[in-house]
Amino acid sequence: MERYAVFFDLDGTLLTTDKRVTERNRRALELAHSKGAYIVPTTGRIYDGMPDAVRELPFIDYAITVNGAEVYDVKAGCVLKREEIPAPRAIEIFDIMEEFDCIYDCYAKGWGYMQREHYEKADEYVIEQHMRKMVKSVRTPVDDIRKYVISNFESVQKLQMFFRDIEENIRASEYLKKTLDGECITSSIRGNLEINSERANKGEGLRFLCSYLGVPIENSVAFGDGSNDITMIRAAGTGVAMGNAIDEVKRAAKLVAAGNDEDGVALTLEKLFG
Repeated sequence: MERYAVFFDLDGTLLTTDKRVTERNRRALELAHSKGAYIVPTTGRIYDGMPDAVRELPFIDYAITVNGAEVYDVKAGCVLKREEIPAPRAIEIFDIMEEFDCIYDCYAKGWGYMQREHYEKADEYVIEQHMRKMVKSVRTPVDDIRKYVISNFESVQKLQMFFRDIEENIRASEYLKKTLDGECITSSIRGNLEINSERANKGEGLRFLCSYLGVPIENSVAFGDGSNDITMIRAAGTGVAMGNAIDEVKRAAKLVAAGNDEDGVALTLEKLFG
């Protein structure tokens, strides 16, 4: 059987606005798997931050998480590839973040950590209502995030910023893209910025996993909606932008699907594998 791989973002892509996996999307993923496709969630979230409805799908063997900082073998419970930011560099970036009206955190070893005073302001700074609970549920508040990171980790997987004001978000994005060297700045939801190692992106994760699994790159399909999805949309044999995707994603894609609330993933997979 010829092998394929289907890569898909979660928020704004597979998941509906209220963070559900529809029955039609689930059936379409199962269909693709039955036709020889690996089914690979590809997300900015940590693995434990993925919804149970995704992690419990029986046909998922691999996941690309934290924007490509980690490629994870689900069944074996091991990491196949890591690309992280050294802890001292993370502290430098935290200091730069202080120039903006935001709260910030980091992921390290598959979990999130946030300054306690920022954690207590999450409801004010996380714009998307459905993300607020997730932000709090997968982060541990700490009294001094700089001391905590340096004392406990050699490197971090990702840094994040949340803004209550979109104009401040834009100002920070423009400044960081000009200032940081060795990191990439993307966004996955409205009002956030995500900072990874420049070697940690979804496109590199896709290429690595296709090579590891022996899947021809032309047999890969990738779905996304945000700026952190652009590298995998470009890397895939068939890059698919959701109907609700930002314009930059649509320009990078070969196909534009229906929106995430309209079973856009399922409608496309049914055509490709039906």
